[in-house]
Amino acid sequence: MEIISLLLLGAVAGTLAGLLGVGGGIVIVPVFVWIFQSHAEIPITRLMHIAIGTTLATIVITSTSSIIAHHRRGAVHWSIVWQLVPGIIIGALLGAVIADALPSETLRVIFAIFILLVSAQLGFGAQRVPHCHTNSDKDILCSSFTSILSPQEAREIKPQTIENKYKLPSKLGMGFTGAVIGSSSSLVGIGGGSVIVPFLVWCNVPMRNAVATSAACGFPIAVSGAVGFIATGWHVNELP
Repeated sequence: MEIISLLLLGAVAGTLAGLLGVGGGIVIVPVFVWIFQSHAEIPITRLMHIAIGTTLATIVITSTSSIIAHHRRGAVHWSIVWQLVPGIIIGALLGAVIADALPSETLRVIFAIFILLVSAQLGFGAQRVPHCHTNSDKDILCSSFTSILSPQEAREIKPQTIENKYKLPSKLGMGFTGAVIGSSSSLVGIGGGSVIVPFLVWCNVPMRNAVATSAACGFPIAVSGAVGFIATGWHVNELP
């Protein structure tokens, strides 16, 4: 029965990773807690730590397959990924350290609060008003407008790079954002999609690209977070 539950869990997590750009942690962590609490060799004081750490390890696999699929479709904005990755790695490692210092029950409460906040954001969050470069009709208007400019004025218009195509923060801001995403994701055991996708959509990144880019960010979150949980749990003698 437990093997069947794990197989179904893997199928659900994989579907979520490909469809929504999330690692499946929102589903996997509660199921792991439910499964692990029936095992006497797993101490109740480390239940959430083991569930979160194991979840991050599974997200390494789900995010990898999701990245390959999205990359083949050309949907991943890699320049955004590389700007977020340094902060993500640092934040994910820090999140694991913070989690190690907290009792299991506190982590359970943090996870529940995080899910409520994500649900509220999805239900009531607003997107910025799209600007010129994010709307195909307005792109035509912009092109028509630039055609009547003088050569000097036309040269002064910035090229349509990722940085000026969308309303992204500065490089420092992206690094800080990555750190917040990495630490919060590692602390609750998610691939970051429930945070990254709303952030990118808020920055006017199309949903298709936001999901794909979020999936790519899930890999460094999962690897760094899993490594952090392995390192912080190495000294714990009561683990199975």
